[in-house]
Amino acid sequence: MNLTTSEASARLGVPAATLRWWRHRGEGPPSFRLGGRVFYRSEDLEEWEQEQYEATLVGGEAPSRPPRDGPSRPGVPRLGRSAG
Repeated sequence: MNLTTSEASARLGVPAATLRWWRHRGEGPPSFRLGGRVFYRSEDLEEWEQEQYEATLVGGEAPSRPPRDGPSRPGVPRLGRSAG
């Protein structure tokens, strides 16, 4: 399902302005334009949340997941990961 910026904001619990800032900086969850409007796929939000969980987990070890088939957005750093 495709979510608007407002819907994605509510889903993630972050202000819509934060999502817009992350988009401007090439960070945050993947998004796309359709008819001039910005959308987020719910599957991408779930994957991005899991990546943030794994990258920032304290006091334990994240359950292992099978590796993905390469980056979903080549050349665009993900929040919580170093670009280099």
